[in-house]
Amino acid sequence: MLATHHFPPKYLGGVELIVRRAAHWLTRSGHQVQVVCVESIEQPSTTGLDVATGEYEGITVHRLSFERGQTGNIHESFQNPLIGQWFERFLRASSPDIVHIHSGYLLSGSVVEAAKAVGMPTVVTLHDYWFFCPRMTLLRPDGSRCPSPQAPTTCAWCLHTAQRRYRLPDRASRGRLGLFAQRALRSPQIAQVLGWQEQLDALAARKSYLGARLATADMVITPARLVYEILLQEGLPPERLRVILHGLDLSGWKHPESTSPESGHLRIGYLGNLTPAKGAHVLISAFRQLRATNAQPELRIHGSVTVRPRYAQRLQKLTSNDPRITFAGRYENSDVERILSEIDVVVVPSLWYEIGPLVTLEALASKTPVVVGNIPNMKYQIENKVDGLHYDVDSVADLARQLQRLLDDPSLLSWLRSGIRDVKNSDREFSEWLGIYQDVLE
Repeated sequence: MLATHHFPPKYLGGVELIVRRAAHWLTRSGHQVQVVCVESIEQPSTTGLDVATGEYEGITVHRLSFERGQTGNIHESFQNPLIGQWFERFLRASSPDIVHIHSGYLLSGSVVEAAKAVGMPTVVTLHDYWFFCPRMTLLRPDGSRCPSPQAPTTCAWCLHTAQRRYRLPDRASRGRLGLFAQRALRSPQIAQVLGWQEQLDALAARKSYLGARLATADMVITPARLVYEILLQEGLPPERLRVILHGLDLSGWKHPESTSPESGHLRIGYLGNLTPAKGAHVLISAFRQLRATNAQPELRIHGSVTVRPRYAQRLQKLTSNDPRITFAGRYENSDVERILSEIDVVVVPSLWYEIGPLVTLEALASKTPVVVGNIPNMKYQIENKVDGLHYDVDSVADLARQLQRLLDDPSLLSWLRSGIRDVKNSDREFSEWLGIYQDVLE
């Protein structure tokens, strides 16, 4: 039983594609697979939770739909009794050998609680920071990164700075207002008077509940070294933790290498969701600083402009109608090989601690060098000056400097391409899953 926050065909993010590939691989390997996912959080229901069961590409999928409360109730987001009760009944009826949970987001920690209540061997894979961070990314509203899980007072202030009336004064005081507020909120009397105590209690309950859920899992997997380090800091025993890097299914790729660079051009590419945390605005700003020398630069941005229309409009404005910048729009996973064959270098300008973006591996599989920020976990995927380049993630100027190096020295691109090694394939990744399943079952 694979449980995930979303599943195709409506949703096609990284986690969805990994679970989809795993379901097919396990099926081909002789196992019976079912998937539980959330289809909608905007569907009113007389029962509170609707379940539609059907087949997708030969896989049985149970799609849950419900209406998330409009009160901003934090408890509901991390502990959903409706989902927990349904999942427990479902597991008792279907009795799978093992439950592999790929997300707490939307499903809540109740699915882990339900699996253990039934006595099911349970594996949890962390594809993000949801179990530690209410914002899921360890990224604050102002774009700065949170170094590790924090106390409820710090999380409460972070959540409030999503509002301009808190964020702007905090920025004007260079963070001193936030530090003062967090110290003051440690007093229950002050928190009660300010109306923050309920949220603080909920955040404390979130931290305690989700930490306890992870502690009950038979094994916790992550593809990211930073997540592994956080889990150790949170007290989970190392013998119940595994780092398993992502693999790729390249069986359908016909020409898994990029074409030769066009004479006199440097084709820079971005592939992914157009959301602020992914940093496309940083790339556009850096690109606009480039000086054409030996090669004329081009920037091709591949991603849907309709998911976050306001952010897409911001990106369009940043281009200042620069004809060298192209918005290529939404693409399918089947288009990735072709897109990469037409790009000389991929930039992954994410501002958060990406868990292990598949686009980086896909670029390497096509022998396309990658430019990434010098933060975990990006710098662990790309080796600086070997198969790509690192830049100071907080400096637009430094990203521009690294791209300018590629413009000024065409031989650097060839050097980086020669340093790219073969990427891990999905057969190996899912075989490692099976090994863990066997260990857990024994």
